Amino acid sequence: MDGKQTETNDKRDAAPHVSELPQPLIAKKRKLSSIWLLPLVVALAGGWLVYQNWLNRGPTITIFFDSGEGITPGKTPVKFKGVEMGKVSGVSLTEDKKKVAVTVDLPKSAESLARKQSKFWLVKPKVSATGVSGVETLLSGMYIAVLPGGGSPAHLFSALDDGPILDQKADDLVVVLKADRLGSLSPGCPIYYRQVQVGLISETRLSKQSDSVLIFARIQRNYAPLVHNGTVFWNVSGVGVDLGLFGSKIKTESLSSLLTGGVAFATPEGDAMGAPAKRGDVFPLHSDPDDDWLKWAPKINIKPANVTS
Repeated sequence: MDGKQTETNDKRDAAPHVSELPQPLIAKKRKLSSIWLLPLVVALAGGWLVYQNWLNRGPTITIFFDSGEGITPGKTPVKFKGVEMGKVSGVSLTEDKKKVAVTVDLPKSAESLARKQSKFWLVKPKVSATGVSGVETLLSGMYIAVLPGGGSPAHLFSALDDGPILDQKADDLVVVLKADRLGSLSPGCPIYYRQVQVGLISETRLSKQSDSVLIFARIQRNYAPLVHNGTVFWNVSGVGVDLGLFGSKIKTESLSSLLTGGVAFATPEGDAMGAPAKRGDVFPLHSDPDDDWLKWAPKINIKPANVTS
């Protein structure tokens, strides 16, 4: 019995103690340091902004100008009715060095501007036949204006030299004045009847044989009844001086015509008046009026300007 007990004790002595067994290493979970929290938030916010920018990004268009004066990448905006619709992102010369290519990034909300018939031009301070324009750019800087048009999507545009005349209507009366020379007349110059502006010049060009100049006179529809076959037109550009027995008299239709030119017309009374003028009728443009023309005062009913029907 003592032998069995001794054997049992030997086995116990041979077995390793629990304290002698290798203990597992328990790694403690590290907490995220607060120092990394700010960069993570910034990265997430930046990613969100990039994603939003991608969603709102519209087409990129290129507008070709004769000069890049006053156009600055990242600063010059594109505006419609005073509302910013995009911004210039780049300015470079074309390969032939003849034009300036202006790249504009449009937002998705303005993608309808990228149409074939849209028109772009640079707005800057200017004294023109219709007055002083672009005064606001003296403080805010120049900007590219746009007149939306239809047609198929487009990405390349040629800028206009000047903004289009926006008050033209399809039912205005357009007649053609024929002159030997253009003089100081240009699109936008006023047209007067009894020193009241009733229209403007919408276009000028050479005749087909290049022997004369054609001036397209647009008369507002409410004043169209003033023009008949017997109507005479003359140039009122500059200053005229009448030398008389009792001194001289300076003649000019208005300050606008003195600076940039203009046209006036008169219509005779009675049978000499003729039939009402039709669209496309051609009239000679005289350099000066006869004294008799200035005395004509026919009674012609016209529609008030605020009446639309």
